[in-house]
Amino acid sequence: MTKANYSRLRDGLEEALAHVRGEETGIRVQRVAAPDIQVKSIRKKLGLTQEQMAALLGTSKSGYQKWEQGKRCPRGAALMLLKVADKEPDAVLRALTAA
Repeated sequence: MTKANYSRLRDGLEEALAHVRGEETGIRVQRVAAPDIQVKSIRKKLGLTQEQMAALLGTSKSGYQKWEQGKRCPRGAALMLLKVADKEPDAVLRALTAA
């Protein structure tokens, strides 16, 4: 690591620690509201496995599991489909099984 990179890293860590201590650092914090959606309960309403639900939503099984664990939040089309499935699970199942 170069001296310049080390200095930038050290300065960044010192600034982060000062922020955690509540000191004024000039750091801007943006809070983003996570959608209030119960991914696991929606999957259970549909009677699907995690693997099936991941395929339905176009994500990996591990990515889907992170949604259920609250480590990540669904976005975009997946979030919209989850909202529809939460309110109208039978409609979603009918649409998925229609040939």
